[in-house]
Amino acid sequence: MHRALLVGAGGMGHAWLKTMASQERVALAGVVDIDGVRAVTAAQEFGNGSATGFTDVAEAIRTTSPDLLIDVADPTSHHPVTTTALRAGVPVIGEKPATATLAQAIELAALSRLTGVPFVVSQNRRYEPNAGNAVAAVAAIGQPELVTATFALGAHFGGFRAEMESPLLYDMSIHHLDYLRYLMGAIDPAHAQVAEVSCDEFSASWNWFKGAASCAITLRFVSGAYATYTGSWCSVGLNTSWNADWRVSGPHGTVLWDGVNEPQVEVVDDFAGGLCGEVVASLWFC
Repeated sequence: MHRALLVGAGGMGHAWLKTMASQERVALAGVVDIDGVRAVTAAQEFGNGSATGFTDVAEAIRTTSPDLLIDVADPTSHHPVTTTALRAGVPVIGEKPATATLAQAIELAALSRLTGVPFVVSQNRRYEPNAGNAVAAVAAIGQPELVTATFALGAHFGGFRAEMESPLLYDMSIHHLDYLRYLMGAIDPAHAQVAEVSCDEFSASWNWFKGAASCAITLRFVSGAYATYTGSWCSVGLNTSWNADWRVSGPHGTVLWDGVNEPQVEVVDDFAGGLCGEVVASLWFC
């Protein structure tokens, strides 16, 4: 049985609490939140009478001696929360982004290595069944050299996301870019290495976020392959799925994935022999 301390009792925190409650080998040791009432309420609801609410991370660690800490606080709090836990010898599972800045992320990685205490950041999109099926389908088309991904949703969150400087990139696109590297490395992990990135972040005239919530990204991989990604959290109408919409082209065909359903694959034989060659397989992976 692993005793877990959860930090951040907001909407995402409650999602983690529900997941923890469904696991036989995880017990809630306590909940930390800047709102003490919310922390106590969550601890009572999910702790089966054995969890306590706190407003201070260090005090919670001293009191509960947890086996791990799950950091679901807002991104600006990730650095101090994780630093406190690692120095206390408590492994951390953090929500993305790792921290609010690259410098802080590098510092936490160094601290984890120095102390020998594990620190990992959750990236769950690549584990969805049809995300895995799309990656498996790449074997039929050969190593991808051209990938286009589109993400478009009209998201109204409120809370810290509405105030973030780069809400889309930090809180959502990070999932898609992680999946892109997973996809590019499906046949050979070396092909997932990125050589160059160009990113334009901007705000539509009707943007309802404080920070820029739209972007256009081009990535050049070490292999010479290219990927383009456009995303927006201010798209009005005809939205994509949360997992984005994908077109992956290799030397033998193309994989299409709408981010929800089974990917569609078309394999073409003898492309050089004609304008399009002969379609030898057009199927849905499942």
